[in-house]
Amino acid sequence: MFKKYGHRLLLFVTGFYGFVLFLLNYQQYANYGQPVAVNARYLMPIMPVVLYFFAISFAGLFANYRIMCFAPSIVILLLFVIFTQGGGISSFIVVMDTSMQWGDSFTSEFNSKLTEIVSSFVVK
Repeated sequence: MFKKYGHRLLLFVTGFYGFVLFLLNYQQYANYGQPVAVNARYLMPIMPVVLYFFAISFAGLFANYRIMCFAPSIVILLLFVIFTQGGGISSFIVVMDTSMQWGDSFTSEFNSKLTEIVSSFVVK
């Protein structure tokens, strides 16, 4: 997998981006004296690349097992759900205050149903 120059370059750029993001967050922690969360929006540019590497890794891992050909898709789906825990929009939907909603009854009802559905799979 890493014998191709394009894969190595993509992996290096993704790793460098993650490392710089970590350094920026550490610098903010050192300056403010409290933890500063990594917002999911900063990780979204590299998420397709990370999922791509997971997909080709698992495809190579399960290439000889016909019954396991669907495993990479399931793993990618599970990783996407895991990455949404605590850092994505799903956590904001769960803790959304009703004062942030529009006054429309349809919108309020929709938001309460959405909160109920999303809170069932978001770990608090």
